[in-house]
Amino acid sequence: MMWRRLLLLGGGGLLALALGVGLGRLRAPCPPAVPPPQTMPPTPTPLPLLTQGQGDNRPRWKARWSRVLPSPLSLSLAPDGGVALLTAQRQVQSLDARTGAPLWSSPPLLLANRVTAVRGGRVLAGALYNPAVQKVWVLHPKTGQPSAFALPGTLWSLMATPDGSRAFCGTSANQIIAFSLLTPQPPTTWNISALPETLALSTDGTAALTGTWLPAGVRRLGGWAYGDSDPARWQDVQVSADGATAVSLSGRLPRRSQKDLQLTGYDMDSGMRLWEKRIPGKQARVAVAADGQRIALTYLLETQRGGEARLLLLNRDGTPRGEEKGGRFFLPRLAALSALGERVTALDGDRALFVLDGDGKTRWRLALPRAAPIQETLSTTDGAFLLLVRTDGTLTLYEALP
Repeated sequence: MMWRRLLLLGGGGLLALALGVGLGRLRAPCPPAVPPPQTMPPTPTPLPLLTQGQGDNRPRWKARWSRVLPSPLSLSLAPDGGVALLTAQRQVQSLDARTGAPLWSSPPLLLANRVTAVRGGRVLAGALYNPAVQKVWVLHPKTGQPSAFALPGTLWSLMATPDGSRAFCGTSANQIIAFSLLTPQPPTTWNISALPETLALSTDGTAALTGTWLPAGVRRLGGWAYGDSDPARWQDVQVSADGATAVSLSGRLPRRSQKDLQLTGYDMDSGMRLWEKRIPGKQARVAVAADGQRIALTYLLETQRGGEARLLLLNRDGTPRGEEKGGRFFLPRLAALSALGERVTALDGDRALFVLDGDGKTRWRLALPRAAPIQETLSTTDGAFLLLVRTDGTLTLYEALP
């Protein structure tokens, strides 16, 4: 018995000795750390402003310039990024595409209310719906000095071809008149049967479409025409840059504020209606890609939960690409469509620009600075430039990145 007690005590002593050694090792002080060599901290790389969990980290837009100017009466963005505006004093100003600095200011143009910026710096100005001014001013690209082109009636619509070669004017005499901006060629006139409210042109103007009112209809100049039995309808029209595809957006009563919207696609050569689609909302915006193969549309849908925005992407034949986007928490408003339709830019309220691919998948999100609400967006037909206009007169020009 005595021998067993000594053995137990000896075993406990050995155990205590082992624990003591282990604890001693744990309590042993660590050698002092060697300080790292003194180096300059790396320059932090700014994080891209992306939609969380989406995107590919590749920027799609870059701001060129931002300026605060008095709220203009009219504003226009040229295909090469130049900006023209009409001031409250009826003076036309041309802004440099690179810096936004004023290049020139024209003499006051009495009763002018519309400007159209032309590629190369030239600007058109007119007095829409005013029978007292039956002319269009053409302002010199270097000096801003105006010359007048007489019209046979009141001006109803005014556009220039994206290549800057010709101007098109719709008048109350139910005529469309096109004249050269580069050479002294005689003008071309088309007689139509209604008021030419809107115009759309291909790059060189060889494919030209007008949307008419009283009675409503869509007509290719010198070609096919469609009428509408409802004389109260308006028709907005667009033509792809290559002149192959056209779309019209029509509705009743005040433009883009009423329901009963209709979107229609046309083949420009034959005049065939490719498809028709009813838009169950209001405040619609539509764009057709330069190659005519893709179309983007946004509109506001009224539901029991309130207004919900929708973004719809279509093929040339009217079939959808991907699922509709939008809702109560994402309020897309179409801002720009790239030349091939592979990039769609939508404004989400005043918070951000979303860039989606041709199937509606988000690729990049640009957070916008907190400032006055955005009043208007202007973009070129190829999606190369985007102009944001805020209610406090701030203009910001963005250029698309490759």
